[in-house]
Amino acid sequence: MPKHEFLLKKTKENIFSKEHCVVISDDLILHISYSLEWVQTTWNDEVNLKKGLNYYGYSWIEDKAKFRDIICSWRSLFLSADEQIVFDKNCALNKSSVIEQLDGLLELIDSAIKNDLYILHLGI
Repeated sequence: MPKHEFLLKKTKENIFSKEHCVVISDDLILHISYSLEWVQTTWNDEVNLKKGLNYYGYSWIEDKAKFRDIICSWRSLFLSADEQIVFDKNCALNKSSVIEQLDGLLELIDSAIKNDLYILHLGI
């Protein structure tokens, strides 16, 4: 199953070291991706701001507070879901797994905000 990784970084160098990594399923990212278009990012080595995540490359999350708000809102919404979250006939996720993934991502975001660190997203 494809996955997306989110990492904490002290600098925008050495992007492929995997300390402080949270893994989010591709199915979950695809489901929430439209709302992630509201978050300012930079992609790969570009300096121009973009919106949303680079699906196949890497993205630096520039607006950590907004990113946190969006993820927190999705977590609250999923808490009201059935144990099997059915996105469409080909995709269903376990509610506990979704909440666990989002909790891990929220912890990473909170640490980035508190410690003035960068958040790196590695696409599939």
